[in-house]
Amino acid sequence: HPSGIAVSEDGDVLYVAETMRNRVLRGVRMAGAYHFSVFFQFSGMLGPTAITLGAKGELYVSRMDAPKAMVGQVCIIDPKGNLKHTISCPGAGVASITYDDAQKALFVCNGRKILK
Repeated sequence: HPSGIAVSEDGDVLYVAETMRNRVLRGVRMAGAYHFSVFFQFSGMLGPTAITLGAKGELYVSRMDAPKAMVGQVCIIDPKGNLKHTISCPGAGVASITYDDAQKALFVCNGRKILK
């Protein structure tokens, strides 16, 4: 189930969050078409729900868990596909994430509140 998408500034790289497969795909544009591979495979929880790119090419991935869980996550993955940091967020369902225009504040929507 694709649920989130992020595109590099030059449009040559496309990231797709697949919730039920618990992974992020990366598509690289070559000869006019995107060629996809698994960029990062998570374990546990239900999977990624939304993604956004940071100024340095890092990927911010929101993850959700079962409805009875009390904590969602935002995971930070570097451009090489390494998990660098995980931020816990109140509420099981982290629905969407984005940066402000200056890339100084990350906004997270958990279905009930918008967190900064």
